[in-house]
Amino acid sequence: MRRMKFTPPTNDYNEEIKNIDEQICELIDRRKKVSDNNPGFPKMEYICNWAEKYNIYEDLLSSIFSMLYHENEYIPIVEPEEFRKNISILRSVEKDNKILSVTSMQQYNNASIINISIEWNSEGEEDYLNMHPEIYISEKYICRMDSGSGGDGHKYHRFIVTPALPDDVSGIKLIYKEKNLETNKESNILIEL
Repeated sequence: MRRMKFTPPTNDYNEEIKNIDEQICELIDRRKKVSDNNPGFPKMEYICNWAEKYNIYEDLLSSIFSMLYHENEYIPIVEPEEFRKNISILRSVEKDNKILSVTSMQQYNNASIINISIEWNSEGEEDYLNMHPEIYISEKYICRMDSGSGGDGHKYHRFIVTPALPDDVSGIKLIYKEKNLETNKESNILIEL
């Protein structure tokens, strides 16, 4: 999914708070280092106490910590450039009554696009509608969903992978992750390309 360009809500800025804002940035960096970039999410009890102690709205604090928790969603987006070729992959695996298929890949000079299809029995579809998909290959690659569609027992997703994968993806292990946004329950499907 392409990110909309950020436009500041105003051009006005009180320069007297510049040092405070820089300290906020420094504290965010320190928080990442102390937690080894895995902070989790503060208990709501803590957020309630901090909101009262520092005169900040609870919802604002929850939003700030939610954004920090989902920091990876703010990694600068690389758009694929200079299409090179299509590569057929056609690998499938079945798990939890779902068939996951990695169908093909488009190769660009700076990125790859992986196309994934998921089929399932559409009974109980409500459970599947709240799922957030991701893929993971290795720490070397950044993977983000570009687009998706589906309905009635079928979903299709396109993921942009940077840097570009090799043309021969034989032996590469891809993990398809789904997280239920209501229950936070996760499931992983491993597929070897």
